[in-house]
Amino acid sequence: KLQFLYLIGWWVRGGGEIMSGRPWFAPLVIPMERRLQTAVVAFWIHLLPMCIAVNVLLVCGLWTLWYSDAMGPFTLVIGAAALYALHVATDTRWQRDGARALTFMRSGLMQRMSGLFSGFFPHRTILDGVAEDDFDGALAQYPPSKNYLFCCHPHGVFSLGVWNTFVFNAPQNTFFHKAVHGDAPEFDCTVCTLSANFRLPVWREILLALGFVDASRRTLVHGLARKEAPHRRGRICVLLPGGAAESIDCTSPVLTLRHRQGFVKVALETGASLVPAFSFGETRLYRPIAKPEGPLRRALVYLQKTVGVGLPLVCGRGVFNYCVGIVPHREALTTVIGKPIDIPLRPDFTEEELTKYHSQYVAAVQDLYRRYQPQCDPSCDYTELVLR
Repeated sequence: KLQFLYLIGWWVRGGGEIMSGRPWFAPLVIPMERRLQTAVVAFWIHLLPMCIAVNVLLVCGLWTLWYSDAMGPFTLVIGAAALYALHVATDTRWQRDGARALTFMRSGLMQRMSGLFSGFFPHRTILDGVAEDDFDGALAQYPPSKNYLFCCHPHGVFSLGVWNTFVFNAPQNTFFHKAVHGDAPEFDCTVCTLSANFRLPVWREILLALGFVDASRRTLVHGLARKEAPHRRGRICVLLPGGAAESIDCTSPVLTLRHRQGFVKVALETGASLVPAFSFGETRLYRPIAKPEGPLRRALVYLQKTVGVGLPLVCGRGVFNYCVGIVPHREALTTVIGKPIDIPLRPDFTEEELTKYHSQYVAAVQDLYRRYQPQCDPSCDYTELVLR
């Protein structure tokens, strides 16, 4: 007769145990800091689905108004929506040239949200060969007189290691917080993403405000070109070479890297140094629903090549439960940034040079994973990277 009281008590205690040993529901008694962390992460993770839903509803509403008698009062709205759609389709300058990051993104509110976002996992950044608080040593290893192409692995579902390290630049991330968003910044940093993201209204404006650019060869060459004057700051372009194809294997350290040589070509054309980076824990943020094998994997790969977007079969947690949702699980996330690989300026590079520097980069990524996996992700079953 008091079953509902039992269920309330079950919820307060954290719910039953699921197969993974985690409680099913989030308990009611949680420190406010953890609640704020979950709220901030849930907001950013749900931002893209919300933008898609808003656009779908807007298109359906405008379509209905167009064929209804009530179109007259909404003519101005339809005209404004048409002009904005034309602007999104034709304005590609900012997504290629960048430099549209808003001042609000460096405000105190954004810094607070960045700290909560980073503290959710929690996330930390390690510079290979540099002490944690040695800012001068980091600048000596990454001198601002050069330009750098940071190549990050693995892609994961949402590339949260990249968001934590390069997009939000939380105060905990000492080097990049000072070098990019400090009072006297040493670098200009841009993160490259799929060009299809700039075709979605509203979401496009959010990415541009955060300083994202299009992940095309033209954009990378423009961003990593040699500096014109010695007083200019260094340039950092962040790229995920695995792309959407790598997101299909987002729950295991499988890198789509064996035949990806485009980023090495860009480095040779611009003389930018290649910097390998690996986010340990990225593959444990979501649980696999089904491992893509055989015909299922071929279907997902075909879909990715056709549409350009990967569809990982994974499940995260929710805001009030630990088993169903798209919010990532609370798993320690550590981004290790390797030492730069100096690449000479060779606009007319040969195939042998391309193969040489690509092999050198792959060896650097494997060495980085081999040395840091035991301490950053000891529960992982893979002691070596798998390359596709």
